[in-house]
Formats: sequence, C-alpha cells, structure tokens
Amino acid sequence: MPRSLVLALRRQDMALGSPLVCRWSWLAVALAWFVSAQSLEARRWTDRRGRGVDATFVRLLGEEVVLQLSNGKVVKVPLASLSDPDIAFVRGSLLDAGIRVWTDVSGRQVQAQYMRVADGKVYIKANGQTSPVEFTDLSTADRLYVREQLDEKSEQKLLPPADASESLPPPRAWADEDGRLVQGQFDRVASGKVFLAVEGATQVVPFEKLSDADQDYLRERLELQGLAHLLPPKRQPEPPAIEVAAVAPPSPEPEPTPSIAPPPLFIPPPPPVV
Repeated sequence: MPRSLVLALRRQDMALGSPLVCRWSWLAVALAWFVSAQSLEARRWTDRRGRGVDATFVRLLGEEVVLQLSNGKVVKVPLASLSDPDIAFVRGSLLDAGIRVWTDVSGRQVQAQYMRVADGKVYIKANGQTSPVEFTDLSTADRLYVREQLDEKSEQKLLPPADASESLPPPRAWADEDGRLVQGQFDRVASGKVFLAVEGATQVVPFEKLSDADQDYLRERLELQGLAHLLPPKRQPEPPAIEVAAVAPPSPEPEPTPSIAPPPLFIPPPPPVV
C-alpha cells in the first residue's frame, strides 16, 4: 500500500480510536465529516422500522449520522438503520461538499477531497491533512474520477494517456447474500475482495458475501482470463441429512416357564392313627 495513503489512514484511526471497516455501504468508513447545519434545512428522517423524526443533518461520524432535533438536542443514529432515501441524502450531502471515498488497489478506503495532481501523484485531503497518492495505486473508478477532474480544467497533460487497464465492463446487477441489489461494474479482485465501480466510486465486497450467481459469474470470467487463483475455493454443498428409519426395539425374550413335576403315581397311605 502506498505510504501516503497509510499515513492518511493512520491519522484517521488515531483521531477516532477505531479501525477502518469496509462494508457493503461505501459510506461506512470511520472518519468524521462535517456539513454546515445552517446550509441544510430540517427534514423528515425515517428508520427501517418506519419510525420518523424531524431533524437537521449535521455530520457523518464513522458509521453514525449526527442529527440535530428541533429542540436543539443532538442525537446519533446508526447509518445502516436509516431508510434508503435517507442514506442517499447523506451521500449526496457529502458529495456536494466535495467528499468521496477513495480506494487503493489493496482495498483500503478513506474519505477525502480531491485537491490536485502533480508529478504523477494525486493529492487528497483527509482529516485536515493533504497527502499525495500514486495515481497507479488507485482503483479504476478513482483514476477515472481524477481524469474527469483534469478534463474539466483542461489539465489532461498532467497524466499519461489512459490505457486498457482503465476501462471497465458494462454495469450489471450484483446481489449480496441477503438479496440486496446494486448496479456496478466489475473492476478487480484482490485478497478475496471484489472491487465494484458504483456511481463513480468503488465498493469493496468480500467475495463470500456475494450471491451464488455472482460468485459463479466471477469464476467463469476469471477462468477465461487465467486468474481463477485469485478467488477462494468454491463452497461445497452440505450433504443431505440421512434419514434413519425408526426400528422397533427387539421384543424381550420370554421368561422360561418353571417346570412342574408330575404328581406321583402312588400316593402313600396316611400314617396310622394311634
């Protein structure tokens, strides 16, 4: 991993005292980002159980969303517990602030702002610190994003021309083991993790968390490329349980009938009476 990105991640860990956790949601990265409460209006927030509250979005702190209620009280709500529209709202607020998730080729992620490109390095700002990252150490989605920023400023010459490694296949629907769907483009596999380009950013998903159909798709694709060794062994189906028919216990052996001695043929006469 590039040393500059390691330093950015370490600064983040020291600031929060907790390790990074890569989840299906690209927002679940342990770093606090603030959004001006004055620039956002109160809105209705709903959790996955249908409970709602009117509040203003303040910031994303790790995997928790900080909200300010109408009475001024500040509360923290787990990001994963919010409805899909609310998660999309948080994501859009961060993007409006110029914040996105950056991923290196080993799957480590950090939320940061794009600053500039110089000497083949991309400078990003995370937790108040600006650090350079080698352009080639970034995921394909990140490299494409950087080229878009350069195109907007007519600064394409700051990087070498794009090659075939920066192309992505058409998007397809991917599902995790719980049936949740996402539209994404396959980027690569590294250390048992699948990189998907989703709406301009990279989601890193453990291979075993994908649906069986997606796992089979990746195995076929990588076998054609001679890269099947990058995937873990295929899960073997569990053998069906063997049904054992109930067998009645053997009947107990009958107890032997005691033999009865036959009566004597001659009954002795009674003794004489004196």
